[in-house]
Amino acid sequence: MFIKLGKTIINTDQIATIEGDHVIVGMAKVTIEKDEIKQLLEAVLPKARAKKADEPKGELTELFKKINKLVGGSDRVVFSKKLQSHLNARLKEGFTEELFILAATNMMKNDFYKGVNDRNWKANAEWFIKDPEHINRFLDEPKKRGMFNG
Repeated sequence: MFIKLGKTIINTDQIATIEGDHVIVGMAKVTIEKDEIKQLLEAVLPKARAKKADEPKGELTELFKKINKLVGGSDRVVFSKKLQSHLNARLKEGFTEELFILAATNMMKNDFYKGVNDRNWKANAEWFIKDPEHINRFLDEPKKRGMFNG
């Protein structure tokens, strides 16, 4: 990746060190302005990720953990603000914990959603709760197969 600092273009893959007001790029020493150091560091350093400790506590988190476990998700998945907003939206639409569990259980009966497909794509908790149609699809699935009377 290249970044332009003033009149200098730096290949960030070749940065050896950043020291004070200069950067060592390969064998060259490049002097940069102090305000450009912040810009360079933001481009080079990895973004901070949410941590498990940052997760909210409560019923919503527990519900998300249940859904995530049912769909085969990693226990390292963080219940981010984005996921919270998706889950809140589904709850406001009338989905209950029982419906989430029923739909997730039905979904995992289909190998396609477990990654047995030509793309090796696997459903996850974020995909599942992002769109109400994803949940409804698996609430309707048993009816289509004649698993329920009615």
